[in-house]
Amino acid sequence: MYQDDESLEPRQISPAPTGGGGRMVLTAQCEAPSLGRGASQDSFAVLVHARAAAAGGGAPLDLVAVLYVSSSMRGNKLSLLKQAVRFVVDQLGPDDRLSVVIFSRYAARLTRLVRMSAAGKAAARSAVGFFGGRQTGTNIADGLRVGAQVLAGRRHRNPVASVISSPTARTGPSRSRHQQRCTWTSCRLRSGAPPAPPPVAAILRPLELTCTAAPFMDVESERVRVEAAEDIAAARVKAESGEHAGAARILESRLRAVERSAPGVASDDPTCEAIKEELRELSARVGDRREYQKTGRACLLAGMSSHAQQRASGVELQATATSANRTARAYLTPKMEEMVEVSRESRKRGSSEHGDGGSRQLATGRLRKEIGMR
Repeated sequence: MYQDDESLEPRQISPAPTGGGGRMVLTAQCEAPSLGRGASQDSFAVLVHARAAAAGGGAPLDLVAVLYVSSSMRGNKLSLLKQAVRFVVDQLGPDDRLSVVIFSRYAARLTRLVRMSAAGKAAARSAVGFFGGRQTGTNIADGLRVGAQVLAGRRHRNPVASVISSPTARTGPSRSRHQQRCTWTSCRLRSGAPPAPPPVAAILRPLELTCTAAPFMDVESERVRVEAAEDIAAARVKAESGEHAGAARILESRLRAVERSAPGVASDDPTCEAIKEELRELSARVGDRREYQKTGRACLLAGMSSHAQQRASGVELQATATSANRTARAYLTPKMEEMVEVSRESRKRGSSEHGDGGSRQLATGRLRKEIGMR
């Protein structure tokens, strides 16, 4: 089914620049510089840091956008959805392909998987103009099923494929009657450059240790982050079962543990300080049922997703100007900040245009790999 995707253009892979400029750089650091030969421990942490090449675009992408367009999506909601889709279209390059699927009570494919050439982008923007819900119902499962069929039926395949979906319009207390699931996106990295030599993490094993070696602070900071992320997930399980006081206790206990940790005592580690602020904020939002339904659930899911991907979420990016969700600073990159600014500028341009017409061409293809689709 849906075996009508547009063929791919032959892609020329440019030779990797010399001097390591086109390689991904990996570094490794053990939790301690030395360990006695007679000593043993159940686990030994090794921190691996990956840095992408300074230049070069991302791998071509096959993207399916699954969009909610029922009769409840009217006025400003529908306008914002159209702006968001047009923004995504503007960021895709000529080697990328896009298909649009809409759903309400039923799902339907609006456009086939086509390359985002000038003609492909024009067709996608034109299709966006026809958005308008006449049916009631929310069958997101059918929408995702059609989106998966579009990818499964491809005759030609780009190295990376992904499905993005818009949220439904349901808000308010009734949301608590529906089971909420966090969506995780799997990513693959493809590079035409040869890999750099693998990092070497050496550990000294002397016969005797005259003193216990202090753990490296970078590794301890990462350990604190991972343990905090695990407790945030545990607190969500408690809160979803109605045990809001128990959820708050989990977060408060973790906050005390973070404050007692080596990075917490030092008070000079930005990541650790951000985690402290996040735990305080989440603890205040999960203890009360009404506040949890209003903001706590969204904050917990945003935090879980952000820590799992080590990437600032859209919710966090919008909140960085306030004391809430300052943890975004731990993952916020200059490219992400630039992308948010481009999005704001796009919205300003959209508000100055009449209706939903007009296109917003933005020469920002270099930012594609920073928007979470890679």
